[in-house]
Amino acid sequence: MRVVVVGLVALAGVTACGRKADPQPPQIRRAETTRDLDVYQEGREAFLQWSFPSMTSAGGPLPDLETVELWRAPIPFGQEPVGTTARERTLRYQLLEAQGERIAVLDDAALDTATRGPMLTYRDDLEAWRKLHGDEQSLVLWYAVRSICCGGRASDFSNISRLVPRLPPSAPEGFEAVPSPAGIRLSWLPAGNTATLVERSPDGDRWQRLMSEPVKVPEYMDATARQGQLWHYRLRAVTKKEGEGRVVGDP
Repeated sequence: MRVVVVGLVALAGVTACGRKADPQPPQIRRAETTRDLDVYQEGREAFLQWSFPSMTSAGGPLPDLETVELWRAPIPFGQEPVGTTARERTLRYQLLEAQGERIAVLDDAALDTATRGPMLTYRDDLEAWRKLHGDEQSLVLWYAVRSICCGGRASDFSNISRLVPRLPPSAPEGFEAVPSPAGIRLSWLPAGNTATLVERSPDGDRWQRLMSEPVKVPEYMDATARQGQLWHYRLRAVTKKEGEGRVVGDP
């Protein structure tokens, strides 16, 4: 009889220990905040790119991305909150929502079209924006994105990427391409105080940029071009002002 009593006491102790755990609230899933949104001007378009949303805010996989929203806000110079405190960050996002508008929603086929490997891309027509707002040179454009998943839940806004629209620089001149055993040597005359991006195509239609950052010298050796094949090349001039984004000219 004593053995049975002892067994009951031990069992009761184990059960009581289980009851001491605090109840856990249900986890609310939402997409991780995008932190690498980048924007630059190419010709008369703003080109946006950022990582494809693939994780939840808790660090797990995100299998049910529904849409991605793109926002743009024209902000007058001198009205941008500066600083890095929590209050100043909150002010920026409040200003984004108050002054901005949702310019696109990517879903289904639009997401497929915008996907480039691990990145999403979008082009914003700056000429169309100018026709609506006038040729206003005292504005900076703020861009941000947020991901919608899990039954319509929105992530926080991404980092805000800034762009000051400018007239694109003129293309370089005097462009020459000279083949050699080491590759194809390209040379040109730069358009003023600009750097240069080199693009290559096997057919004059499908173009690939040969570098991620523009070169500051007026020459480039393409050592990756396959010998015995016809190649097409073109150049784009690039200007960049600190804090205003990169402006890439027409080819």
